[in-house]
Amino acid sequence: GVGDDRDEDRYFTGWEAWLPELWKALGAPAVPLTREVPTPSYKVTASPGKADSPPIADDDIVPPGAARLTLRTNKLLTPEETRWTATRVIVQRRQELAQGGDLELALDCRTFLQLVAEDPQQRVAEVPFLLYALRTVALCDLERWDEAVADCRRALAIDPKDEAAQFTLQIANGILRMKCCKFEAAAGCFAKAIRLQPISAEARIRRAIALARAAQVAPAGGGPPAAGASTAAGGSCTLSHTSAQMSSVSGGGGPSGRAAQLLEEAVQDLEAVDQQAQISGSAAPVQAGHLRAACLCSLGRPQEASEVLRQCRDSAHGVLEAKMRQKALEAEVSALLGQYADAVAACDAMLKNCPVGAPWQVEARLMRGCCSSELGEVERAFEDYREALVLAPERADIHEASGELFLLHRCLQEAVTAFTTASKLTESLSPRITYKRGLAYLAMGSANAALKDMVRAVRVCPTMTIAARARDGLAALLSAVDGDFRHAHIRFNVLLHAQVPPSVDGLLPILTPHEVALYRGVCALYLGEALRAMQDFGMAADLVRADGSAVERSEHEELSSVRRGAASSSANLSKQAMQQRLMRLHPDLASPGAVDAFECEARYNIALCQLMTRQYRAALSACQEIAKLENSADVLGQQGWCLIYFLIGVCCLALGESTDEAARDAFTRSYAHDPRYVDDFLRRHYCR
Repeated sequence: GVGDDRDEDRYFTGWEAWLPELWKALGAPAVPLTREVPTPSYKVTASPGKADSPPIADDDIVPPGAARLTLRTNKLLTPEETRWTATRVIVQRRQELAQGGDLELALDCRTFLQLVAEDPQQRVAEVPFLLYALRTVALCDLERWDEAVADCRRALAIDPKDEAAQFTLQIANGILRMKCCKFEAAAGCFAKAIRLQPISAEARIRRAIALARAAQVAPAGGGPPAAGASTAAGGSCTLSHTSAQMSSVSGGGGPSGRAAQLLEEAVQDLEAVDQQAQISGSAAPVQAGHLRAACLCSLGRPQEASEVLRQCRDSAHGVLEAKMRQKALEAEVSALLGQYADAVAACDAMLKNCPVGAPWQVEARLMRGCCSSELGEVERAFEDYREALVLAPERADIHEASGELFLLHRCLQEAVTAFTTASKLTESLSPRITYKRGLAYLAMGSANAALKDMVRAVRVCPTMTIAARARDGLAALLSAVDGDFRHAHIRFNVLLHAQVPPSVDGLLPILTPHEVALYRGVCALYLGEALRAMQDFGMAADLVRADGSAVERSEHEELSSVRRGAASSSANLSKQAMQQRLMRLHPDLASPGAVDAFECEARYNIALCQLMTRQYRAALSACQEIAKLENSADVLGQQGWCLIYFLIGVCCLALGESTDEAARDAFTRSYAHDPRYVDDFLRRHYCR
């Protein structure tokens, strides 16, 4: 009862103080301070005799001052009895160590029999199976997974059919693979553990974490993940970290392919954990509910995620980290549902309750900045992103998000700088970031710099088809700019017949079919092939009109589903995500009036081709059709309408209708928008 086994030096402090008192109470001499052997207090003499009749009995050999002890039993134990005796001693020792809470000391049990056993049979007895089982429990508690795996294998060498040892082996193997970022292999180990113990919540939760992390780094069509794809979590397999990480990737319009399949399996495991908790009458871990909500957000099912968060709301109170995660996921769900004001309110609550400098402040500012941008509060969005960069300047994802915000609001040079910084902070060149920087260069008009970035992205990730298409398209555009219309026409022809890669990882493809058809028509026009050019311009107009009709139908179906209370994934998608998924257009073309503007440009090019082939009546009809859109929407701007009315007047003159009121009215309207074309025409051709 002296000393404290939980102290750093365990019981030795109490032992050293108690031992002198023991010698004093027994009347024994004190422990010598030197290592010299003391003079014996008795003398042993040898006398001749026979083995069967010794001169003195063994019981009579008693040192002076000692008491004689009688040996009552002297029995030779069988191996089975030795094993059970050793097991009882181990269990008793294990209980004593468990009460002390010293797990390091519990590991000493492995050599307990060999060091302290008095019976020679116990010293050479086979190490009992229970010893390895007890060591494995202690090693798992200490998170020494390598040693736990080794002891599990030793235990299974003794009893290969023991399910508990097999279960622990699979759990430890899965955790080791998680630390190596081999998430799908880890999920396989946890699946084997589930087959051994189907009602184990631990195995299902760990498998859900592994599946969610595998989905996070899964190549959704953009090639393999970069070497540093999991750096932000460092291979962590905790529930809190994984749900936070999954929340950060759920705003990209929903995953596809392998990533979606992994997330679905993770949701199924977490639903099974919740069902088992209801059957047993206990509460499921709140972190499991948060991870389930994060996976549902990533799958584009925010309404189901909202229901899960509602169930977790009561359990999340009391623990700061759980409260912050609850608010972060609520903000994520609100943003996916298009309720940006509610998302901003949730972020405000996070910033109010979160300690200064805590990691959740960064996530809250990023989310609030994103929602503020959607609400049109651009300055507040930039302020939140700047604060996030000040709090975590070493995080590449924050610089990348800042670059996206700059690109969205046409701050192109700042976007290039942000993407460059994000690329430098990653462990290896990220093809995703390089692609985004290429888009920024392209928006600046630096087609050569954009082409170089697309080439780098494809070199790092050859399977990134979206970058390969951008590379080929930019090369064709540069050929056209250099005047090599023949080669540009061939390249655009190849692109037009190639399959357009889907939007992956939040990246939208550039040079969609209607754009490629338009550019191919321009090349044909400069090559003097007016008829082919008209066909391409007509194809471009038909393609963009068909895509616009698809968006209108999808929006109508979405609103109808919402009114009916449908819970399908398409009804859960926000309007912007629906447009970008069903309409393979750049976000600028998904804005109101953009489709009409593109169609007007295509018709204008057709009218030019008709003028070149002296089809003046057809050209006049095409320009008049475009002019009908002037009052409905300003899709061309002042210079555009000036040119359209000027062409109408030219067509009238070419048809010999110089005195027609329509020609005079057309030139008047053109002059009202911008006088440059009429003035230039009068200078070149003196009009009476």
